[in-house]
Amino acid sequence: MEQSVAGKKLLIMGGRPAATPDIVRAAKQMGVYTIVTDNVAPEKSPAKRMADAYWDISTAEVERLAERVREESVDGIFTGVHEFNLKKTKELCALCGKPFYASEEQLRLNFDKVFFKESCKQAGIDVPESYGITPDLKEDELRTLRYPLIVKPRDGGGGVGVTICTNEAELREAMTLAARESPSGQILAEEYVVGREVTAVYVIKDGVISFVCLRDRYPTKEHQRVTSQYDLSLMPSHYLDLFLRQSDPGLRRLLERAGASNGCVFFQGIAVPDRITFFECGYRLNALCDYHNIRGAYGVDYLEMMIRFALTGSMGEGTLREVYSDMRGYSGIFNMTARSGVIGCLSGREQVLALENVLAADYLKAEGDVIADDAAMTQSVFRAHIRGRDLEELAETILAVQSLVRVEDTE
Repeated sequence: MEQSVAGKKLLIMGGRPAATPDIVRAAKQMGVYTIVTDNVAPEKSPAKRMADAYWDISTAEVERLAERVREESVDGIFTGVHEFNLKKTKELCALCGKPFYASEEQLRLNFDKVFFKESCKQAGIDVPESYGITPDLKEDELRTLRYPLIVKPRDGGGGVGVTICTNEAELREAMTLAARESPSGQILAEEYVVGREVTAVYVIKDGVISFVCLRDRYPTKEHQRVTSQYDLSLMPSHYLDLFLRQSDPGLRRLLERAGASNGCVFFQGIAVPDRITFFECGYRLNALCDYHNIRGAYGVDYLEMMIRFALTGSMGEGTLREVYSDMRGYSGIFNMTARSGVIGCLSGREQVLALENVLAADYLKAEGDVIADDAAMTQSVFRAHIRGRDLEELAETILAVQSLVRVEDTE
């Protein structure tokens, strides 16, 4: 019989990033007492308002948090998708002797894109070609470049500081932006592979690696030189057969060599008819919160499994199976991106949730939030997880969501 977690206390690090409200909801449904901590006022921290309790302590104050964890007899510590909070959660778990699903090397796949690419090469996974460039862009460096190329922070996330470049002037501008957004001040320049962005998701339990989905991402056309903003992420992928034949064996090798034992991992790549190249890994929940779609399609709830691990050191009983082939129809993540301004009013979520083919829906911003035109995922303001028996039904649901959701600025 599976160990009950009802009555246990879970500390959730950070109340604003994507997935955090879902963590609170899921944990409370499991009977868990939830506590959210950050240094943001409750009215600006949605998860704080939903939790059983909250602490006004920054996630950076690990020593202070450790004292409070001991005082309050907290059973587990967890976080969503924010990479700073991920590092601090691992640090806090180590201080307090609480379970954490990933090792330092595994988390390095998140934070260091060069390390990730080298790990991919060793496992036989196709990656984009890299270009060695320095801040002053020497003539011999310029001669080796082939446009278009993509410039990004070596250790960034969320699409911040990422730009597609088609000439030297754009390259110099992109390098300045990427260096500013990189914690280490280091940048990467890579071959820009023109194709469809795909995301592969794996769940690992007791060393058993299970592939759960591959989804295709359709970018917004609002910004022409960025890749992080999107309108729809759709599964099953058009490239599923190619992925299973060409990419899945190498990604499994990578995870095995990294000593993957528990957790969830996603890999982002670019697919063309005969090739998929991978450029990024997240050894964590992903910001698109596709656990809603996977649960709706297959009954596998890896968010609940991750919460259970944080509280007990086990992802639960039973064995995961390869479920991707069971999907009937389509499942999607519909994303709405806001233009710059200050949010004055949000409405329509409850009506969207009442739609038959909506699995989940949430605001990603709060009233009073400032939206900067930064061409990153931070401009996403509303998201709905949807399904349909065919693409026509999926499109009808998208139109219904668009008609119901209103995001007004203060003007």
